[in-house]
Amino acid sequence: MRGQISLEYLMISVVSLSLIFISLLSLMAIKDSSMKALEILKFKSSIVSLSSSINEVCALGNGNSQSLDLTSSLSMETTKTDHWLVRFSNGNLSLVRPAICQVEAERNLEGLVYVKNENGIIRVR
Repeated sequence: MRGQISLEYLMISVVSLSLIFISLLSLMAIKDSSMKALEILKFKSSIVSLSSSINEVCALGNGNSQSLDLTSSLSMETTKTDHWLVRFSNGNLSLVRPAICQVEAERNLEGLVYVKNENGIIRVR
């Protein structure tokens, strides 16, 4: 009788530990997808802030400048078609935004960034 009770407790313990293990694996997968979503949101937030600053400094005219703190590191490339386009990228994420002035930037940007209008050319450092 005692051996049967011990075996039942052993089975209950094994099932309980298995359920806990499965739950932990699920939580780790959820955490990974949440971290990816957070990185995307930080990237988009940095782009919106920087793009707005670029266009605002351009509209205010020569000599104006702003500083802002980026929450994600990114790189910029500018191209001219009918109007100026700025491609922001970070690893495998990329987004294109229009600009109203020519933009020149250092290759990699992160942390505190300065946006300055120098004779109609926006310089980002």
